[in-house]
Amino acid sequence: IHADLTAIQTKLAATRAALSAIKSRLERTRREQAKAKAALAVYQTRLEQRGITLAQRMAATYPQGPARYASVLLASRSMGELLTRGRFVRAVMEYDSRLIAEIKADREAVLQWKGTVDA
Repeated sequence: IHADLTAIQTKLAATRAALSAIKSRLERTRREQAKAKAALAVYQTRLEQRGITLAQRMAATYPQGPARYASVLLASRSMGELLTRGRFVRAVMEYDSRLIAEIKADREAVLQWKGTVDA
C-alpha cells in the first residue's frame, strides 16, 4: 500500500508540475494575444486613416485628371518657376506613391496580425 501511495503521489506531483507549466504557457499566450490584438488595432486604425487620406486626394485630383500636373508645369512664366513647380509636382507625386505603398504595407500587416490573433 505504501508503494502504491508513493507512486500515486509521484504521479500527482508530475501532473501538478505539468499543469503549472501549461498554465504558465497559457498565460504567456494570452499576453501575446493581447499584444497582437493591440497591434492589429493600431494597424487597422492607420489603414483606415490612410485610406481616408487617399480617398480625399483622389476626390480632389480626379476631376482635373492627369493633365493637372502638366498644366501646372506649362503655366510657368520662367525657367526658375518651372523648376520650382517641377519640384512641387514631384513632391506631390512622391507623397501619393508613398501613401499608396504605406496602405499596401498596412494591409499586409493587418492580414498578418489577424492571422496571429485568430491562431
